[in-house]
Amino acid sequence: MRGWANYYSTGISKETFSELTMKMYLKLKSWAQRRHPDKTGQWIAKKHWQTIGGDNWVFATKQAGKSPLRLLKHDETPIIRYVKVKGNASPYDGNLVYWSSRMGKNPEVPKNVATLLKQQKGKCAHCGLYFTEE
Repeated sequence: MRGWANYYSTGISKETFSELTMKMYLKLKSWAQRRHPDKTGQWIAKKHWQTIGGDNWVFATKQAGKSPLRLLKHDETPIIRYVKVKGNASPYDGNLVYWSSRMGKNPEVPKNVATLLKQQKGKCAHCGLYFTEE
């Protein structure tokens, strides 16, 4: 589920993720009722669902002394928008700062510098100004 949600996180998929979370809940509820046919809904809910960090109805395991293992909800996956390349930008135009901050790698820039440029989005963490090639 995590891989599928991460793969589609670059598109406009918030509504789809919310719908899938609801469908997953209904499937799990149906499974739990089939698994425990003689138990009440309240007993089933206490056994399989928990409140974790203010989030109710989390399907998770109960482990003594450990944090519970929980099932990922699709709508918890952050949506990452794709940023278009500037109109006339090219990897061969020599703008190392732009391409390093965009991709996090550039053959002409050291790996640690390119990674920092990407993390900081091309800006200085102290003064907030954009880096130049100098």
